[in-house]
Amino acid sequence: MEGDLSPRNLVYATVSRGYKPGGSNLSQTPILVPVIYQPEHVTAFEVGSKNRFADNALQLNLAAYYYAYRNLQLQLDDPVPFQGGVGNVDKAEMYGLEAEGSALLPAGFRFDGTIGLEHGRILSHQLLLDGYEGNLAQLTTQAQGFGAFTPQTIAARAAAAKSAYGNSVPKLPGVTGNLTLYKTFDTASGSKLVSNFSAVYRGPFQPRVFNEPGIDRVPSYLIFDAGIQFKPAHSHWGLDIVVSNLTDKAGVSSRFVDAFSIASDANGRGVITQEYVPPRQLIATLRYSF
Repeated sequence: MEGDLSPRNLVYATVSRGYKPGGSNLSQTPILVPVIYQPEHVTAFEVGSKNRFADNALQLNLAAYYYAYRNLQLQLDDPVPFQGGVGNVDKAEMYGLEAEGSALLPAGFRFDGTIGLEHGRILSHQLLLDGYEGNLAQLTTQAQGFGAFTPQTIAARAAAAKSAYGNSVPKLPGVTGNLTLYKTFDTASGSKLVSNFSAVYRGPFQPRVFNEPGIDRVPSYLIFDAGIQFKPAHSHWGLDIVVSNLTDKAGVSSRFVDAFSIASDANGRGVITQEYVPPRQLIATLRYSF
């Protein structure tokens, strides 16, 4: 549903439904993780406005959204060793605000920007087992002489399960932003040179539903990019030069915590691996337009 407040101002509202099919795990005797996991459903509500001002020199779009999840699918571990897989969290929610804008400025400058503020949390009180902690409980019982599949070990792993109610939804940074400033140079011969400088920010987030301090928090990063685009007059050729991650920031883009106790660190708990943003790169592209 949408409506025009004026020729340059529009408001809208939408409601939509999303669906992710369920499936089965390669497990036979789990306690917490189901053999058959349920389909995931989301109901998405969004309201927003799209606007142009100052004879189209300024554009501003705003949106607010709320997503209600049912049976959110996640990778989970089980008290019975090696019986983990995909499981469901009964209820979760996500909501946020988004803004994007563009402004034509004097002296050939242009500014583009986007910013997002979002939050999400688990609304279910069901017990979930963190494989990182379950592996530690298992090693403790094994040190006492119990086998990996004995009732004592399974009970110790089950005791490590806890509610994730109120925890952050995985992989949801609270703040994201991208700001870019362009400058256009026009030569007397008609050639055009466009330079740009941008800043990209991604706030911290939790890669897993367990939100364990010291394990799950992926730190924020701020990186800068720059580029030049040159198009000679009356020519099909063009040249683009981009330098990404100017300061060579070692930002962490994602983190993986072994969910199934397949490998262990020196303390006997699951191994943590990280993926970093690409290092500083210089990329030159020669273009030809037919």
